[in-house]
Amino acid sequence: MNKKGIHVLIHILAWLVFLSFPFIFFPKTKAFLAAEDMNIFLYFIIPSSLASIGFFYLNFYFAIPRFYLKKKYLKYSLIILSCFAFAMFTGWLASIYEQSFQSISLPPLPSSSTKDNIPPPGKEFFHLGATAFRFVNIFVLSFALRIYSQWRLAEQEKVKFQLSFLQAQINPHFLFNILNSIYSLILNKSEHAADAVVKLSSIMRYVISEATQNTVPLYKEIKYVSDYFELQRLRLAENIKLEYHVVGESINKQITPLILLPFIENAFKHGVSMEEECEIKISITADVNMLKLVVLNKKLKLHHQEKDASGMGIENTMNRLQLLYPGRHKITIDDNPQFFIVELNIQLA
Repeated sequence: MNKKGIHVLIHILAWLVFLSFPFIFFPKTKAFLAAEDMNIFLYFIIPSSLASIGFFYLNFYFAIPRFYLKKKYLKYSLIILSCFAFAMFTGWLASIYEQSFQSISLPPLPSSSTKDNIPPPGKEFFHLGATAFRFVNIFVLSFALRIYSQWRLAEQEKVKFQLSFLQAQINPHFLFNILNSIYSLILNKSEHAADAVVKLSSIMRYVISEATQNTVPLYKEIKYVSDYFELQRLRLAENIKLEYHVVGESINKQITPLILLPFIENAFKHGVSMEEECEIKISITADVNMLKLVVLNKKLKLHHQEKDASGMGIENTMNRLQLLYPGRHKITIDDNPQFFIVELNIQLA
């Protein structure tokens, strides 16, 4: 049996245990069955249990991901309150049905008094209380499991990303080209050689130490991107037009590390050629709690696709954004005949 089949089997077994609770914890249910009086069981326990299962999956797979995780708290609250109102209404109907069936049950034995057949007062409140108790338990269970599942996915993606990135450290082709460029600067006794070594050292330090954290200060992430851009400028020919702008305040803001570079790295990978004029523009804007990244590269007439050596890639980064910033990011891609433009907006915590 595959992993998905085992997962389904676990769900089925868990719900069978859940449905068996009335037999285990409520002796009166056994009395109903022993007396062959199935009406109350059929009209109250089974429907309410099945409704609880339905609410669990509604909350787990629809309400939480579509509304709560996207910070649409009002809509999420309305959905939960509507489900609660429906559950209480069905609980009230169940109590009415129970009293109706008890009133038309078989006549009591001669030794029984008429008073014994009168439903005890407050029976409706008992059913409503039991319904509310069941609803709250199912809500807490589905909510806790969904949040835990989301956290586990984020942690797994984080570990996967860190392992793949730390294996490569940084794009080997970029590192090789930078080292060659620095070597040429040293041979020519250029004043930029020392600065290039410092920037490369800063990049490697950031990747090894800072990138393992959950979040980093935004200004450090921007400095990392700036150092990367300057080293790319250092190694590229003059026929490549490069623009880089940072606007806004990056102090006192946090961001997931290494979330911006893949889009920038992609522009240099697919928008650079020594045989034709190229253009790459990058802008980063930090405004209150919003961060905007725009990356533009001119399309080349002849370009050979390369394998993403860093293992990050655009698709991998989009998956990370979906896990780490659900409902708090937006990616717009404009793929026209002349330019490839990526715009990323992230709502920072």
